[in-house]
Amino acid sequence: MAIITINLERYLSERELAINYLRYDYAKQEPLIPGGKVTMLSSNDGLYFPAPGRFDFYNQEGELYVIDKPIEEFEKLLPALLKKLPTPLTFEVEDLEGIITLVQAAQTEGFIINGYHQKLVDTWDIIDPLSLIQYTTHMIKKGEQFDPMSYFTASQEDDRMTLVDSVGTQILRESDEKKARFVLENYYFEVLDKSGVCALNQIPLEDLAGVLYSLLNGMTVSEVKDMFLNPYNMTRNQVEECVLVYDRYMMSEKRKIESVADFIALDSLPLDTEFQGYYGEYSYWLEEECIRISRSFGVMDLPEVFDVLNMENRKVEVSHGASKVSDKLLSDAVESDILILRDDRIQTRVCDTSELEYQDGKIVNFIYEERKDKVSLSTFHETLFTGINQETQVELFKELTFSQTVARLQMLWKANGK
Repeated sequence: MAIITINLERYLSERELAINYLRYDYAKQEPLIPGGKVTMLSSNDGLYFPAPGRFDFYNQEGELYVIDKPIEEFEKLLPALLKKLPTPLTFEVEDLEGIITLVQAAQTEGFIINGYHQKLVDTWDIIDPLSLIQYTTHMIKKGEQFDPMSYFTASQEDDRMTLVDSVGTQILRESDEKKARFVLENYYFEVLDKSGVCALNQIPLEDLAGVLYSLLNGMTVSEVKDMFLNPYNMTRNQVEECVLVYDRYMMSEKRKIESVADFIALDSLPLDTEFQGYYGEYSYWLEEECIRISRSFGVMDLPEVFDVLNMENRKVEVSHGASKVSDKLLSDAVESDILILRDDRIQTRVCDTSELEYQDGKIVNFIYEERKDKVSLSTFHETLFTGINQETQVELFKELTFSQTVARLQMLWKANGK
């Protein structure tokens, strides 16, 4: 039989396509059991080891067709990709019915979940975070809200707006870099308690299942906020590599969430400029790559968040509530004959590829070179979960986040009448 060889690099170049090679270090995979030392929400301070790389397949506009696939899976997908490109990936949140199951459970406990969207107005780099913290703390002690945009005085410098305090110290500077950046827009949600007070807000859709499940199964509001919403998953090295950024958004009107149709309707909600005004939040960005790597957090949370992130030898402790949540989910999985496996990984390199040789359905040779504008190596740590039917050994789901795992299990249990 003749050997068919394709100069894959030339083929991709002519079609303005490209392949990335991603390198990760993995910790030892852990099968999880209720009451075990390793939980779904505990940190992993163990050893990490280099693993075979993975592949992204994308066009020059940055649209992805394949993401994070091992070479065996990528080789199976490649013939169809070379024949005809599919629709680019959209990264839409899946298992909305599973999330609605949790919304309805929260409603029976007296909670109300509202959804909304927001539009970026402007973005500012923090020049003097310590001074900003002092002013914020002062307003907290007075029991008043703090709005950096109205508290400081605006001045023009180098074609950029700068906000200064009463003695002329520069506090914030309008960011020219991020005006055209990829804006991380999304649907967001708030949870109101039985008295109608907002207990949690700015919950991204991709985290909603995890937040609601945890709130219903043993975690306090404070524990949920620290685990899923505050940027306490960052390391001190990451904080030192990043710039603190202040973003302002216009928020839409809010809609009570009761069904999947309510999720779909969020896009059409009008911006509520009359009553909501602007919403401001902070986050950490890698300055050179212009990439946000932290969760966002509220203006009044800045002093506490900054103190925690800059602690010497800070260790992320797993709360009692988080252990209860993990045990509950794992116990329910065991009852359904589902084994949950945990993988922890750290991305170490993002590489461009060249001299790709494709022979009889296999990538037999290629060269990879680390990007000069690579993302910092300390940036991306992930904990992912895989579910296996213990009786049939069939893989039910693979490499999902905690929140995705929660939503997928709700779907599986609903399908089985649980």
